[in-house]
Amino acid sequence: MGCTGCCENYECTYGELESVEFRAFNNAGPEPVEITIDTMPALAFMLQLTFRGTKTECPENASNHGNPFISSAYAYKCIGPDFQSPDTIVSLTITSNETFNENYPAGEDLTPLFVTKVDDGFLYGPVGWTPDLERNYYLFSKPSETATHRFFAELVLSDGRLIKDSTNFITLVP
Repeated sequence: MGCTGCCENYECTYGELESVEFRAFNNAGPEPVEITIDTMPALAFMLQLTFRGTKTECPENASNHGNPFISSAYAYKCIGPDFQSPDTIVSLTITSNETFNENYPAGEDLTPLFVTKVDDGFLYGPVGWTPDLERNYYLFSKPSETATHRFFAELVLSDGRLIKDSTNFITLVP
């Protein structure tokens, strides 16, 4: 038994989101540099969110069947296995222990002050994730004054769970 072209895709992976890692970077140079305790210009500040979770392959009895009568020169571009998880991220909130400016007091949602490059609408609606996926969030606003911030990430999952993490203390200079 075989098929010509792409066979039905039986390969898959499955996982559950267990935690996130929230880290701070100085993005002023050619490559971002992770910082732990530092003073830096606010517009060089970048946050990175890394998703940590399980990844389990599908059972061995689920497999693709290729046609042995087709040579390898017969090229097809088949869709790869999809990662599936019951954990959809419904929202992300970024806050700080310090006042950012008159519109954003301590504890207020700072997410609108960050920009990320994504194609799936993250920050604006539900999104999926994959293990070890990293998202970069670039600060595109200056604080009103120099302050030592500790940033917090809070994710709400579709099953109602809340996952949190924070950075170390970083002094941002306007």
